[in-house]
Amino acid sequence: MEARFHVDAVQAERVESTALAFLRQVRAGWKLDEPLAELALRWAARLHEVGLDIAHAQHHKHGAYLLQHADMPGFPREEQSLLAALVGNHRRKVNFAQVEDLVPPGT
Repeated sequence: MEARFHVDAVQAERVESTALAFLRQVRAGWKLDEPLAELALRWAARLHEVGLDIAHAQHHKHGAYLLQHADMPGFPREEQSLLAALVGNHRRKVNFAQVEDLVPPGT
């Protein structure tokens, strides 16, 4: 997906590193011990700019659409939906209900 949508790999690595540093700080307090939390954050950080291939304006929404509807072998629809929600919410006002609906309570 990174190559397909011309993601700047160096920038993606910086974003991933920063996101993981934040995760380490909040993991216990936010109860994010589920291994999927880190994986999904890694994927979202690396792919958060895929929507730039469509347009700069609202690229987060374009990215979310691409990730929600792309054929991504190895990713169950639930994981794709989570990834799309994370990418779609990385700018402006976060829609917490959208993300909470994707993650079952207690996970």
